[in-house]
Amino acid sequence: MQRRICWAVAGPLACVAVTIWLAIGCGQRASDDAGDTTAADVAVDTAGYDSAFSDPHYAMDSVESHPTKTAPPPSSSGTVKPPLNSQLDEEIKQAWEALDEGRIVFKPNEQMRQGAAQVIKVRVARDSIAALTAGFGEGAVVESVKTSGFMTAVLVAEENEFDITELSSPDQPLLDKYIEWAWVVIPLKSGPLKLHLIVKARLFLSNGAVEYKDVAVKEATIVADVDRAWVIKGFFRDNWRYIFGSPLVIGLILWLVRKTRRSKPKRPAGFEQ
Repeated sequence: MQRRICWAVAGPLACVAVTIWLAIGCGQRASDDAGDTTAADVAVDTAGYDSAFSDPHYAMDSVESHPTKTAPPPSSSGTVKPPLNSQLDEEIKQAWEALDEGRIVFKPNEQMRQGAAQVIKVRVARDSIAALTAGFGEGAVVESVKTSGFMTAVLVAEENEFDITELSSPDQPLLDKYIEWAWVVIPLKSGPLKLHLIVKARLFLSNGAVEYKDVAVKEATIVADVDRAWVIKGFFRDNWRYIFGSPLVIGLILWLVRKTRRSKPKRPAGFEQ
């Protein structure tokens, strides 16, 4: 009876043990096979990689597809100087020589008065025409000057010598018989003063650039007579805030007001008979 019970228990236990042993053996064999396969694959891939780079044609294709950039050799001075644009210089010279000959008249009054405004004009024409000197009075001198299709004129002076206001555009095309520029000039000082006129010709180049060339630079000496009333008026106009804001001036004004009130005669009380 006891023997039968032992065989009944030992049988299932043996089956379980055999099953576990088979499972462990199969798993170990699978892992070994996987390891062998991976090593073989790696060996094959490595061999293929080495053989690819050992091929001279592959190496040449790689070099050609990725060329190496080399830096330009430095100059002796360490900086690369741009070449001179001799062609553009020659074009400027030719444009200057192609300008037309013209005439210019500029004659401001040599005698002015301090604080008095006067209009000063300058005219430029391609031809010498009678209308060029009209309005300049006697003694107007016509001189030669280079002219272009577009010209510029400016009138300048030393600081605090003249008040100059433009009446015309400084840049004008030469379309009519002549170009006229005009300015309102007010001498701010007395004595000999200087006015400077600069007339420029504009040169258009083929690359779209624009160059300027002075064609006339003139100087005029103006003698301004002193105007004392204008000087005093200008002094009060520029300094009235400081004058009337001074305590001394305020006290003087109050003293004058009080003195004026006290000096008035008092009228007697009562009715007039």
